[in-house]
Amino acid sequence: MMVITDFTVPGAAYDLGKLWFLVVNENPHMLRLLESMLRGLGVTRISAMRDAEAALVPENIGGVDIVLSDWMLAPISSEEFVRRIRARKPDQISFVPIIQMSGSTRISDVERLRDAGVTEFIGLPVSPKLLYERIVYAIEHPRPFIDAPAYFGPDRRRKTRKTYSGKDRRLNLPDPVDLSGGKTLTHDLAKAG
Repeated sequence: MMVITDFTVPGAAYDLGKLWFLVVNENPHMLRLLESMLRGLGVTRISAMRDAEAALVPENIGGVDIVLSDWMLAPISSEEFVRRIRARKPDQISFVPIIQMSGSTRISDVERLRDAGVTEFIGLPVSPKLLYERIVYAIEHPRPFIDAPAYFGPDRRRKTRKTYSGKDRRLNLPDPVDLSGGKTLTHDLAKAG
């Protein structure tokens, strides 16, 4: 089997070599492919795991900058995996960007992932360019976190409708409230230069 390792993206603006990625995928072939893609994008620190439960152990997840996981996880579901990461508040890891991949792009599946606390979504098959674009989007467009009785995670709405006037309307504040205590380093770490 030939492994292609040159996945450079023309015009890449970020040095991803400064970031630590946790990649969780139960398929060993996909895990190796994702590792190769990330290395081709300049990532040097990758923790690759097939077992989602083991990935949640503090020494495996503590300090990572971005989590890249698959919809099909074992021995726990991907939803449970994401919910457990988000449930670690106020630890910094609860704010980590989580990029979820899935072969299913049905709206109901994407909504379930969003409602679990996923930051970004990639429909399979994935290309190095698409992977890089989703990583950059997560870095450049951090969403404020919502701490509600039934949900903790990034704001599930990408846009705020100014015309909505229901009782749960979120205010249009000039600067979103930063619940991370200013400890989000992903953007600063990834800047090239």
